[in-house]
Amino acid sequence: MLIPSVKKLIYRKDIFVERTLPAKGTISAKVGDAVEPFTKLGISRVSYGEMYIDSKFKPAKITDSYFYSGKPLGKLGLKAVTAPFDGYIHQIDTKWVFKQEERDFWLLSGVWGAIADVSKDKAVLIKTQVVDVHFIISTNIEVQGELIVFPNPSEELEMHYLENFSKGVYGKILYIGSFVDKRMVERAAELGVSGIIAGGTDVSSFNYVKKQGIFMGLLTGFGHMKVSKDVFTFLNNISNRYVFAHGENNILRVPVTEDAGRVTNMTPFLEVYKGMPVLVLQKPYFGWYGNVEAVNESSVIIKFEEKTEPVEIGIPNILAVE
Repeated sequence: MLIPSVKKLIYRKDIFVERTLPAKGTISAKVGDAVEPFTKLGISRVSYGEMYIDSKFKPAKITDSYFYSGKPLGKLGLKAVTAPFDGYIHQIDTKWVFKQEERDFWLLSGVWGAIADVSKDKAVLIKTQVVDVHFIISTNIEVQGELIVFPNPSEELEMHYLENFSKGVYGKILYIGSFVDKRMVERAAELGVSGIIAGGTDVSSFNYVKKQGIFMGLLTGFGHMKVSKDVFTFLNNISNRYVFAHGENNILRVPVTEDAGRVTNMTPFLEVYKGMPVLVLQKPYFGWYGNVEAVNESSVIIKFEEKTEPVEIGIPNILAVE
């Protein structure tokens, strides 16, 4: 008996990843150099923050003066304005701008591979290999950054973990759990995350992050559907790794070493076998993952972790998940 196959994790080689400096600087890498994720490719000077102040602002010192974080910049009416970071203040047209002091930005490889090309003072092209994690749907946004995986997929603990990690999630991509609700995505947006990965969500939450310009990738789709144990284990094992989310292609691209698992079979249909992991599409078990116990002429017997007794599911209401 053949059933459709959904492959969530696919190993790909000879992938090219571009790493770019945020401003013109110096590229030190050379074509042919072998690199690892923390290999330094180049450096530039970058200001990470700007604060715009109303034209009625009265500065405490002359234009272009340097201020330390927490020190008074001047007054806006009767209200004192303090520096949120170390930097300089200057005037553009009628507005005042307080700009953070420039700091060194080191461009890191983020992947294992070899330098294929160099764009002088700006970018590097790296030939590498990855595992692509495929989403059912995602917002059409491109982001990259450190992946943080919540250590327990239980819904009840999600907000606890988000608050626990709150001081270190700015600009990062979070795997939150099997389902993420509106309260969670709003809090994640407040904390400045760049991406959210989950099993499922509701349409309102998905539209909210889309409007906020935040990446969201759903592994199982809309609603309460569990994430495959194999997929969660893979994500959990690469927590804190630098990853690349490509919303247009519905994938999370995870850098791996050359000798990582080579999952290349793209067969759309697979022969059912005992122990095969499957996704059930029949109520009341819609969205549940289980393993094949036995195969009948027009149905299969599925064993779920959550149930003691196996359940009979009619064909074609299952998908093979690899």
